[in-house]
Amino acid sequence: MTEKALQIGAKDTVFETPNGLDAGNHHSTAYDLALITRYALQVPGFIELTNTSSASFSSDKRSYSMTNKNRLLQEYQGANGVKTGFTGKAGHCFVGAAKRDDMQLISVVLASGWGDKGRARKWIDTKAILNYGFDNFSYEVIIQENDLAGTVAVTRSRTAEVEYVYHDSLTLPLHKEEKGLVEVSVNAPPSIQAPLLKGQKVGQASVFIADNLLASIDLVITEDALRHDFKTSLEKVLNQWLGQMLEEPIDLILPEFELPEINTDT
Repeated sequence: MTEKALQIGAKDTVFETPNGLDAGNHHSTAYDLALITRYALQVPGFIELTNTSSASFSSDKRSYSMTNKNRLLQEYQGANGVKTGFTGKAGHCFVGAAKRDDMQLISVVLASGWGDKGRARKWIDTKAILNYGFDNFSYEVIIQENDLAGTVAVTRSRTAEVEYVYHDSLTLPLHKEEKGLVEVSVNAPPSIQAPLLKGQKVGQASVFIADNLLASIDLVITEDALRHDFKTSLEKVLNQWLGQMLEEPIDLILPEFELPEINTDT
C-alpha cells in the first residue's frame, strides 16, 4: 500500500504492478477506487485529460494516435470520467463519473463479466448506478454560517448574555428518505465567565442521522463580553492613579483572588 493511498483513506489497496495487471497481491476495492477517484478529480487538469476523446503525438521514429475508449462520455449526460479496465481475474471493470448541476457522482463497477457480455454489462451497470444517484440524492443545506444557534449567560460581566452562531455552513448530499431524519445537537455550557472575545469558540454542534455522526460545527460568540467585578474595578482605579503619578500609561493586572465572606449574623 502506498503512502498516498493511505492519506486518501484507501486502506485495502495494494499496488504491485504499475499497469494494473494481475500479479501477486495486487488488488483494490470498489470503495478504495472511489476514494482515489474523488482525489484525482480535484487534481488540476485531470478531468480535461479523461475527457479527451483522442490524441496524436510523434517521436523521432514514428507517430502515435490514441483513442479514448470511455463510451460513457458520449452516452451519458454530464459524464466526465474516468477509466476502463480488464484483467483475467477481475473481468471487465469501469470507474465512471458524471456531474449534473453541482452534484458530482462516482461509480465503480468491478467484475461485470468476461467477453462481449461482460464488456456490455459494465456500461449498463454504470449508468444504473449513476441514475440511482441522480434520481434519489440531492444537496441539502443543513446549517448556514452565522445562523443563531443559542445564547449563553455571562458571569463577572455587565453583559448578561451573548449569542453564539454556527462558525461554518454545512451542505450534505442526502437520500430523499433521509431528509426528515437529520438532527442537530447543540452542546454549549449554560454559562461562561468573562472575559469573552467575539469569535471565541463556546461549544459544538453535531449533525446526526439516527446514531450516525455526519459532521461537527464549532459554535462561536458574536460579541465581546468584558470582565467587570471587584478585581477589574480595582485594577482600573489603580491604573488610573499610578498613571497620573508616573505620567505614563499603566496596565497593572492583579492576581486572581476571592473576597472573604462577611458574617452578618453578629
